[in-house]
Amino acid sequence: MRTSNKILLGIFVVPLLMITALHITLFAKYKSGNYVAMKTVEEDRFIRPALKNIDSIAVFGLDNFSIVASDSLLVEIEKSKYGYLHYAIEGNILVIHGDSVIQHPDGSKDIQRSYQLVKLHLPSSIKIMADNSNLSLEGSTDSTKAGSYYFNLQHTSSFKTEENHWEDSTYHYFKGITIKADRVANIELAAYGRIQQLNLTMLESQFIDNDAHIGEFNLNVDNNSAVTLKGGNLKKINAIKKP
Repeated sequence: MRTSNKILLGIFVVPLLMITALHITLFAKYKSGNYVAMKTVEEDRFIRPALKNIDSIAVFGLDNFSIVASDSLLVEIEKSKYGYLHYAIEGNILVIHGDSVIQHPDGSKDIQRSYQLVKLHLPSSIKIMADNSNLSLEGSTDSTKAGSYYFNLQHTSSFKTEENHWEDSTYHYFKGITIKADRVANIELAAYGRIQQLNLTMLESQFIDNDAHIGEFNLNVDNNSAVTLKGGNLKKINAIKKP
């Protein structure tokens, strides 16, 4: 065999042998049980506090607070060796703090949010208070299982409903959403949201509907709040008054 042909053959054969050896090694580890499943890796990312008789959750300084509809309460807090997020149970209230105070050389101070992910599986019965936090709420893909949810937003908190990411459903459903928003809070709905009843009380805050479908709409606003609605939802407002 000519030298050039041997070189070309080696170029193709050596990588093939390396890939084969890698597959054999992985298969051997799989058969021996010496491997870690992706589900286990995902589960190990989070701390899951034991919760009993909780009827309210208060969060402070969370930049990544993800909420999904659920039949039972579960809180998952992302682990981080650099994080400063901490939690405590005070009576029937779970309190999660992600905020920390940053001291500047000139003596001024800022409050910094935590970017650690907090995932909340939320039953309808639990109420949420959020201070200086970003919240996202994902509804049910089954309209018959839609729940009602209650939020109190304060100090530049923001709230949004999420689009669904499942291929078998276009919409996500809520039986009801009740929000009291105070001091520069922002509320935004996803276009494919379907909300049977929306109750908003707003002080110095902003709301955008993005053409989400709202069945019954109760709106209470002050003079310093801004509301952006599509025509269909304008016709459904039951009351506009100062809180």
